[in-house]
Amino acid sequence: MTNKEQNEIVSRGSSQLLADSETFGWLLIGGGLASALVIVTRDRRWLYALLLPFILIAAGISLLLRQRQTNIEQAQASILNELDALGPVARAQVLKNITEKEIGKYISE
Repeated sequence: MTNKEQNEIVSRGSSQLLADSETFGWLLIGGGLASALVIVTRDRRWLYALLLPFILIAAGISLLLRQRQTNIEQAQASILNELDALGPVARAQVLKNITEKEIGKYISE
């Protein structure tokens, strides 16, 4: 098995794990909101009664934010690997085109 094949297997496994963590994050948020709704509708408005729903919501948001950061880091690594494979002139041209497109989005608004 080549190194490239091993990297693809690891990448597939990590992307599945990320999808699972995103689902779990949304489940935590949904569970927190549902439990908060049940507590509020039963007229239990004490602060400690709402503590568990707030913890669930915060944990879900934290998990989603960590997953987002991981996605950004993976995309950055992938882009840098692709750029490193190019020659210096081609790399400069690609970066110039990307920069022009991104700046054009904000100037044309």
